[in-house]
Amino acid sequence: MYQKRKQGFKPFPELVEPFSSEEPWKIEDTNTLQLPSNGAVDHRRRWMAVPLDPSGRPVSRHELAHVAWSPPHLPRVRFDARVLAVVEDARINRGLDVIGIPVYLDQEMCAHVRLLAARDAKRNDTFAMVARATASIGTNLESDLTGSLGGEGCAGQFALECVVEVRAALERAEARSAEGIAPFKSGVRIARTLARKLQAEGLLDSRGRAKSSIETGCCALGHGEDEGDEGACDRGAAGAAHPGEMEIVRAPMPVRLRSLRGAGRSFRAATEGSVVRSLTRWPTDKAIFRRRRSGHGGASVLVDTSGSMSIEVSDLDRLLLATPAGARVAIYSATRRSGELRIIAHRNRRALAADLEPYGRANVVDVPALEWLAKQPGPRLWVSDGKVTGIGDQPSEPVTARVAEICRSARIERVATLEVAADRAKARQRS
Repeated sequence: MYQKRKQGFKPFPELVEPFSSEEPWKIEDTNTLQLPSNGAVDHRRRWMAVPLDPSGRPVSRHELAHVAWSPPHLPRVRFDARVLAVVEDARINRGLDVIGIPVYLDQEMCAHVRLLAARDAKRNDTFAMVARATASIGTNLESDLTGSLGGEGCAGQFALECVVEVRAALERAEARSAEGIAPFKSGVRIARTLARKLQAEGLLDSRGRAKSSIETGCCALGHGEDEGDEGACDRGAAGAAHPGEMEIVRAPMPVRLRSLRGAGRSFRAATEGSVVRSLTRWPTDKAIFRRRRSGHGGASVLVDTSGSMSIEVSDLDRLLLATPAGARVAIYSATRRSGELRIIAHRNRRALAADLEPYGRANVVDVPALEWLAKQPGPRLWVSDGKVTGIGDQPSEPVTARVAEICRSARIERVATLEVAADRAKARQRS
């Protein structure tokens, strides 16, 4: 199945494909390509990309098995296609184990996948936790990933339950098969059952899609890209020193913010003026006059809604309910390379709960988001755990230094929770 050459080990899909063809396959080295995974196969183009070195043998075996046992095109399904892809990976891995050539990943590759799995847990990306662990079924990494799920709370327990059920279903299908390998149709049925379970848990929307940072196939085992981000490998952090591109959007704001007494008004108490308003303040601060309030009269609040913050829509909704009129509130998050800052409250209006869903699960755009906050009226509050990243959701010293510089020069106060931010905004309105 391999030919040893100067540049490494090249597989021969022609030897395992179920039909004969005179057209040869084109094999490329993923070590020299910018791909979202370390293995890929395209039946139609007769193209395969795998690492052409000894450590790439498990990947080559996996892709060759796809050539032999997977259909040229996965069928359309009424649920997230990534669910079918990871179940198909598990079916392939189990099949290779049955015929005596199991997928055995080396230490470096195992460490890389464990890092991605830990990142899934940090982002609270339950769908990715399920997908990555499911794709590991039949490999030497399966026990490590499933063992770590038990310590990840309810999300980990749910992911572990899904993996156990998929494995059991594959074993039953293998027992019924004459070849000992679960047929593809059984894999589709198993994927459909898994999708129903995910949807019941709220991990798939009404269209059956999941908002997650993981993509498909063997990519799910060693892939950390966000869906739709192409042309970058998660192992490389060369772009991590640079923040991602950010788009600023303004959500529709049909709801009026509630006001505290005196909050959101265009006047404030002062010790000088022409209109006496509060004689009762003379014994204390002597601010008995009414003066027009400058600026928008409230705080500017920027909320980090990346996965590590574990902020739910209901939490943001409570923040806006507690936010007095006059404040400006924005949320931000990102996928792997780009993000969005969404203004959800301004002056005396706020967005509906339906517009509070995070854009992604990564940080990536901390720098441009804070640059936006630096231009807003003060006081400026940043709700974040302080974990900032660049492209690829990778931390880097230049990004960290730039964030510190922005916060220092613009007098941005970082707070850890939404409750503290709401209290600060109220205090500003009463002053």
